[in-house]
Amino acid sequence: MQNENSLLAYFFGGKTTPDQLWRFRRLSWLLSALFLLFSLLSIGEFEFAIRSVGKEAAPAVMQAYVMKEEILAMDAAAASELAARPGENYTSFKEFEKRRTLLNNELSEAVRMMDSVSERRLLQQLGQAVDDYKEAVSMARSAHERNDAAYLAYYRLATDILVKRVNVYCEQLEQYNLDLLNRSYHRQTIAGTILCVLFAVAGVLLIVLNLRSSAYLRQRFHRRYSVPLMISTWLLIGFTGYTMTSFVYGGMQLSTAKVDTFASITKLLDARAAVYSVNASLNRQLLDKALRTEHRKNLTASLADLVGDLNDGQWQELEKNLSEDKRPAADAKGSLVQAAATFDFEDEFVMLQRAFQELRQFRQTIDQVHTLLDAGKAEEALKLSIGLNVGQGRYLFDKLDSSLSQAEGVTTAHFTKVVARSHGLLAWTLYAAPLVVLGALWLFGAAISARIKEYEV
Repeated sequence: MQNENSLLAYFFGGKTTPDQLWRFRRLSWLLSALFLLFSLLSIGEFEFAIRSVGKEAAPAVMQAYVMKEEILAMDAAAASELAARPGENYTSFKEFEKRRTLLNNELSEAVRMMDSVSERRLLQQLGQAVDDYKEAVSMARSAHERNDAAYLAYYRLATDILVKRVNVYCEQLEQYNLDLLNRSYHRQTIAGTILCVLFAVAGVLLIVLNLRSSAYLRQRFHRRYSVPLMISTWLLIGFTGYTMTSFVYGGMQLSTAKVDTFASITKLLDARAAVYSVNASLNRQLLDKALRTEHRKNLTASLADLVGDLNDGQWQELEKNLSEDKRPAADAKGSLVQAAATFDFEDEFVMLQRAFQELRQFRQTIDQVHTLLDAGKAEEALKLSIGLNVGQGRYLFDKLDSSLSQAEGVTTAHFTKVVARSHGLLAWTLYAAPLVVLGALWLFGAAISARIKEYEV
């Protein structure tokens, strides 16, 4: 109790003019320390939110999608290579090796970026599953080159590893990073709001102290203005107002990046993964006659994930609406349709319009391949889909993939810009805060000390 009374007396004791002046000065020390503390904490918390949401968690989610796409592209290339005669489909061989290299690079980058034990375990499991998949494909290739019928059994083993292990680990990695992104965003929103309020309160109290001190000096010493106090007050008002405005603007930009732009990116990533799955299932049908029905069901399911259960009439109506720049309904099914319903930029929508046209052509080719397979014309179906160089099916798939990739690139570039804008206004405030607070404190002290010295004389 005695210590508490001493502390109160230190700040609020005494009724003489020098006591009051010293009281102002001590309060300025306390409030300046709190203001500087909350400035650094709030700005640091906001920068941490930008880094964790925009530069770590979100790219990690996109990376998990990319790895899934690369492994599906590898499988499609392996199936098309094995469906042709040994040595005839060198294009698919090169495609497989290219995708394998890209996948290895993505895995290495993911390991470099990982920051938790759970993520490390998932990446280790995924890496082992990918190695087992590549080993099974390698055995299938070797048997295929020897005209050994066992190549099909090895490829089925590879597909089984892909479906039951690789895809599962990729989806778990996607979900892990999505959960991390959501947790980071919500935690930073709550913590950032609390710290911003404390920063604003400390700033307002410090400004009020400056105004109250200025009013006291005018009343007690009959002086109209104290220039150091005026400069100190306006410095604090300017810094507090600018920083709070930056917090509000940056928070809005970060919310746009997380809630709107990143949601569009994930829909496009879902759509692209579904397209890769469709292509892989189509090539598996050409290779494995015994499991052709199962692979066709998987293809149909992937198409439903992509555009929903649209009949021909609904498809024509959708294309007509898109050509007239009309969005699909917000509750439409299919990742590609949802991406078109929630697009943010004209360039993205142009790419999506093109993607729908190319998807229609790709679907028509798929139907033609199915017709040929049902008629027992496997060789013609193979030429139409794959060809010895680039068949019509592969050509249309590459065009569709390119359009989706460009739409994804437009949205990702905007996401990066929005994240950068959310940080832009606050870029210098972390370094300016100590200078502003110390400068304002020095000016305040100079104004008060001059009056105290008059009594000492």
